[in-house]
Amino acid sequence: MRGVGEVLSEFLANLKYSDIPADVAEYAKMLTLKTIASMVIGSTTRQSRTMTRIIKGRKLPGEVGVITKRFKTAAWEGTFLNSFFAHASELEDDIPADGVSWDITVIPAALMAAQKFGISGKDLLVSIVGGLEVHTRTAMFPTQHIGLGIVPPAIGPAAAVAKAINLSAEQIRYAFGLSLSGNAGTDVNFGFDTHFFESSMQAMHGFMAAEAAKENLTGNPAIEKYLINLLGKDYVKPEAMVDGLGARWRLKQIWIKKYPFAFPTHRHIDALLELIKENGIKYNDVTEVEVHVTVPEAERFSRPNPISEIDMQYSFEHPLAAALVYGDVNFDHVGRDALYNPLLAQARSRIKVIPHPEWPAKDFGGPARVVVKTKDGRTLIRERMVAIGSPQEPLTLEQLKGLFVKYTSGVLKDSQITSITDMILNMEKLPDVEELMNILTYLP
Repeated sequence: MRGVGEVLSEFLANLKYSDIPADVAEYAKMLTLKTIASMVIGSTTRQSRTMTRIIKGRKLPGEVGVITKRFKTAAWEGTFLNSFFAHASELEDDIPADGVSWDITVIPAALMAAQKFGISGKDLLVSIVGGLEVHTRTAMFPTQHIGLGIVPPAIGPAAAVAKAINLSAEQIRYAFGLSLSGNAGTDVNFGFDTHFFESSMQAMHGFMAAEAAKENLTGNPAIEKYLINLLGKDYVKPEAMVDGLGARWRLKQIWIKKYPFAFPTHRHIDALLELIKENGIKYNDVTEVEVHVTVPEAERFSRPNPISEIDMQYSFEHPLAAALVYGDVNFDHVGRDALYNPLLAQARSRIKVIPHPEWPAKDFGGPARVVVKTKDGRTLIRERMVAIGSPQEPLTLEQLKGLFVKYTSGVLKDSQITSITDMILNMEKLPDVEELMNILTYLP
């Protein structure tokens, strides 16, 4: 068969708006709206303020807007910052079963390319769809056996920017090859600011690769060889990466993340919230909540006494305690007030994480089982194989709009929320993204 890079580059070069089914276009818009929400709320974090101060202090040319920060910077650094914001919220959307297929590197890179080069909303939508499709198809492999997250590092954002700036198939292949030179993401950085830094470097690297390829800087698009050398031939199926290309759209397999906490906790949060709602449970009714997980999930995400904001985001105990106390899980449960909240600390002591060695040793390797024990002797059990927001239980458009309001209402005005939502959901009608980016950048 032809190489994966060759097939994907030709697909991307030839992709037109008319080739994209309506349901795929609508899902890409939903992912874009959600990613913008992630960027808006993520821009408020300590880590984001720090990175903003560093880059703003460099006084670079103003090519693109930095969301909520009221200034412009160079496109590469703007891509880095806006992607950093999206991940700092811990609201990135992904396909949990394979290598990392998140949208937080692709969509910020595409937005920055659209602003820098003045492309239309329709062309932006095509670049987002193309970038996400290439990204999800080049992440169809497990990585836990080598302790890495996203590899290859920057093909998705490179694909999105390459399409936005209308590269030829040959130049796209160069961009793919150049993107393979970037950094991977490693599991050891879960719970550290580095985790956000890694993904942002990948977004920026993809932008750089596409712009370098535009100037005919060459690169070897040997994607399958790269992956086989890194992961081992038993873990890589090149044929699957291009099977059904243009007919089956893999980007629709991306799960939409509803809570600002690590993805393996989401099925358990959903299960607990359902039990609370269905049974009218109050915090003082509960003596213990059992959380049944795989061994790797327990090792990485059992953090009953988190010591930082990001430590809370990688904890089973903390978001489940918030769900138990407040009947909801949101960004208010991430800040320093939550970290030192004595009621949440008490509630975390009632969450008991139980690992299962007999389950497959990976994230999502078993059912998400939650057992609630009450003072009146009841034992309530709920199991979930998927989270709400997965392809099996997708969010409606109205639910997605609700998430956008939930995570932006403390930063945006109601009128801005309405305008941004309308622009994104009618993206193909925009002559350019300048008005959208100006609203997002120069908030009062």
